[in-house]
Amino acid sequence: MLTMPDTSQASSRGDGAQARVGFLPPFANPVIAAWTVNPAPIFAELNAEYLEFLGRRRSEDVALFSRLASSRTPIEAMQAYQNFYAKAARDYGEEYVALARIGSKFLGIGTGEREAEAAEETLSQFD
Repeated sequence: MLTMPDTSQASSRGDGAQARVGFLPPFANPVIAAWTVNPAPIFAELNAEYLEFLGRRRSEDVALFSRLASSRTPIEAMQAYQNFYAKAARDYGEEYVALARIGSKFLGIGTGEREAEAAEETLSQFD
């Protein structure tokens, strides 16, 4: 929740500086003003990526039920669950990397290649 600072009291200097600063609009904040990227396309890219991911995962989730229904033994059902959760863990890990790469554009910390490589190395341990 965004709240404005209490400006009912003047600063300790007695010149009312706190009151003047408290009414600065968000775009006048020096940190925000230093951003050189327009966040709207990046947020749109994040949303599109995540929605595509949810669509892919939804199809995997639905396919689990057909695999379970076609299982003839408890071992086959257990293998279906095991394969499902292994793939889900891998998919979510890869999606995290993809979202981090997109998010790094917003933060202005580069392309996130180093972070992506580290995440890929970690994910490869589960193969």
